Amino acid sequence: MMVENVDDLLKKIETLEERLADSEQLIDAIRAGEVDAFAVNKNNQSEIYTLQSGDYAYRVLIEEIGEGAVNITEDGLIVYTNTCFIDMLDLPYEKVIGRFIRDFVHEDSIEKIRASFP
Repeated sequence: MMVENVDDLLKKIETLEERLADSEQLIDAIRAGEVDAFAVNKNNQSEIYTLQSGDYAYRVLIEEIGEGAVNITEDGLIVYTNTCFIDMLDLPYEKVIGRFIRDFVHEDSIEKIRASFP
């Protein structure tokens, strides 16, 4: 059995404390209602898991307005879309959610999109 030296153990403890702090920060954000959804990379594809919260009525409204609508992250990742937007693209839901909005923008407008997202 291999014995680790004190410096290696201290470094491991520091790494674990950082990971724990990150996890606690995420849990605090969830408890505070600051998280609506999670994007998880599974088999090289983004899967979005949404949490039901106070925005349920808003989502129902967005589904019923008859216009295409999406919710995107700061970097342009699509985390929610209504069926009207899916119908406009004529693509299945799985081909839209978890992709970047720039993937669906006409090439003439791509520079405007790039200027909007990092």
